[in-house]
Amino acid sequence: MRRCTGGGAIWHERELTFAFVGGLDLLPTSIEESYSRVHDCIRRAAARFGRTLCPGSPNGHDSRWCFESVVGLDLVDEEGRKTVGSAQRRRGGRFLHHGSIVLARPPGQEFCGALDIPAGPLAGAMAEELAHVMEMQTRVESLPASVLESADHIENSRYLTVAWNHRR
Repeated sequence: MRRCTGGGAIWHERELTFAFVGGLDLLPTSIEESYSRVHDCIRRAAARFGRTLCPGSPNGHDSRWCFESVVGLDLVDEEGRKTVGSAQRRRGGRFLHHGSIVLARPPGQEFCGALDIPAGPLAGAMAEELAHVMEMQTRVESLPASVLESADHIENSRYLTVAWNHRR
């Protein structure tokens, strides 16, 4: 999968993919501070389940795997294994902060940490923590049928094509 924010390969199984979007007025202007704000919400959510995460120390690995390379803004477990990796893009007064949280270690990727928390409860705790920090209310909504139809069209006409998937 190619992401507009770049990053290494992720084994998208037994992990929680998350995305926060909004206006730049919700985040500090400093990228480091905005990462810290989002990651602090994830740390507090994990702590609700008895898990400890902390900012990682760069390990200098240049790996194709996201979770093998640690940078200072990533979150690691108590053994220093990367457990949360994310990226942020800002454009037109808006931001996208997305990432991946390893819930169970993928086969052959002993370098990963893993939270061993069910995705649903963790996602709910993250939403609550983020809403608290951003001083917002949360609500659950369904996407309109027109949006789902448009997404289906884009998936079929672009992302499922050989031209897209074999492009480098």
